[in-house]
Amino acid sequence: MTARLTSRDRALIAKCAICRWLSTGQVRRLYFPRATLNAVQKRLRKLATAGFVISWRDHKMAEALHAAGPNAKKMLEKVQLTVPRAEPPRQRAHLVGINDLRIAVETGPYPVSYFFASWQLAGLDWPHRVVPDAVFALQVGTKHVVVAEYDRSTENMRMLAEKINAYRAGLPDFPVAAVLVIVDDPARLGRLARRIRPREGPLRVLGATIGALRGKDIGTPVFRNVSGGLESVLQPLAELIGGHLPAGSPHEGSA
Repeated sequence: MTARLTSRDRALIAKCAICRWLSTGQVRRLYFPRATLNAVQKRLRKLATAGFVISWRDHKMAEALHAAGPNAKKMLEKVQLTVPRAEPPRQRAHLVGINDLRIAVETGPYPVSYFFASWQLAGLDWPHRVVPDAVFALQVGTKHVVVAEYDRSTENMRMLAEKINAYRAGLPDFPVAAVLVIVDDPARLGRLARRIRPREGPLRVLGATIGALRGKDIGTPVFRNVSGGLESVLQPLAELIGGHLPAGSPHEGSA
């Protein structure tokens, strides 16, 4: 069976290659925001039958994940992408969470200069000792580079705090405006704030739960200033990094 690829199909497949795996909900949010879930699933099944995507889920009740398929190879080569190895993700929840952050950044009100997940940084010869789960740059007034960690409580608090402190100490020749910490458990932010609060410096550490961020864009006020001892007022990212909201932004002027 063949499938006639639309421009949306091509963008979807390329994004799957970049992200390794996208959930059905993530595909829907990016490319079918007005379609029913059934319609999205039907299109993905057609692309899978034609070999342009492969789909996987670890049990019948789990949401399916989708990756670029073998028949997408020639199409992806034209845009300098490759088909990743079709192995089920070892840390499914972690990968999905990083891609939730990517989608929040790329669908937000701020121009995005780039977004690279940890698995992309190796190919870019990332030169620093600490490797973030993601690094991205927003053009908010000037370019603001943000490094991000998605913490699922799998490493101890001392190791996480040491990693955050390494960012705060500065990465050589790579100025960072803020560190973003995404957590599953909001209590982790409180413990992290107590660990890093005595350290002074201009670099902000911003925190949010994955539940608060998922399904929203990066301009939504879901962040707290962890380096300020967990300020109680939720704020947009642009305000916390000291930038200016773009003219006409729906979040302009929000507290």
